[in-house]
Amino acid sequence: MIKLVVFDLDNTLAPMYSPMKENTLASLKDLSKKVHLAVASGKTPFYLAGFFRQAGIKDIKLIGENGAVTYLNSDLPCEVIYARVSQKYLENREKIFSDIKKLLSNKICFQPNEIALSFFYKGKKDKEKIENYLKSQNYNDIDIYYFDKSVDICPKNVNKAYGINRLAKKMEIEPNEIIIVGDSENDISMAKFTPYSIGIGNLKENVRYNVKDINSALHLLNIMGDEIGWKL
Repeated sequence: MIKLVVFDLDNTLAPMYSPMKENTLASLKDLSKKVHLAVASGKTPFYLAGFFRQAGIKDIKLIGENGAVTYLNSDLPCEVIYARVSQKYLENREKIFSDIKKLLSNKICFQPNEIALSFFYKGKKDKEKIENYLKSQNYNDIDIYYFDKSVDICPKNVNKAYGINRLAKKMEIEPNEIIIVGDSENDISMAKFTPYSIGIGNLKENVRYNVKDINSALHLLNIMGDEIGWKL
C-alpha cells in the first residue's frame, strides 16, 4: 500500500519562483484525499508552510533545508523534527558563512536557515570564487549542492532521504510504501530511498521511471497507486 507521496518543489510541483499551476494544485488536492503528502526542498519549512497555506493545502509534511528540518504540518505552530548535527559542523557553518560574506561582499544573499547554509549569488565569476574557496578548505563534514545562482551546504549525509527516513519512522511508514517525485541532483538521495521513484526531465539516475513533466508524473503515480493500493 502507498501511504506517502513526497514531491520536490522547484521545477517539480511548481516553476522556479512561481506558484503551482491550477491543474497541478487540483491534482494535488485530489491526491490528498487518498494518501499522505509531503514536500522535500532546499527551502526552509517556514517558507514551504506559507507556500502551501496560500495554496489551500494544510495537511502536508514539509521537509526543508534538504532534509535538515521537518514540519509535520503547514498549519503553524506544529511539531518539528531537527537533524542531529555535530558541534564541528556548526562551527564550520559559521566559518563558511563569514568567509563567503567577506569574499562576495554585498553581492550575496543568505537564506534564513536553522541548520543548512544556503546562499544566492549573481553570476558565473561569483560561482567560481565560491567553488574555489570551498575546494581550498577541504571540509569533510558537509555536502554541497550547486544550482543556477545558488548553493546549498548541508551536514554530511543529511539530505532529502535522511529527512524522509526520519518522517517515515515518525509515521510508521516503510520505504516501499512511499512514492517520490523529483527533478534534480539533490533529489537522487530520496530516489534511492524507495523502489517507487519518478524523475522529471534530466533526473534519470537511480529512478524507476522518467517522465517529461509534472502532469506526466501525476498521471503515472496515480496509476502506480491504484495498482499497489492507497492508504491514508
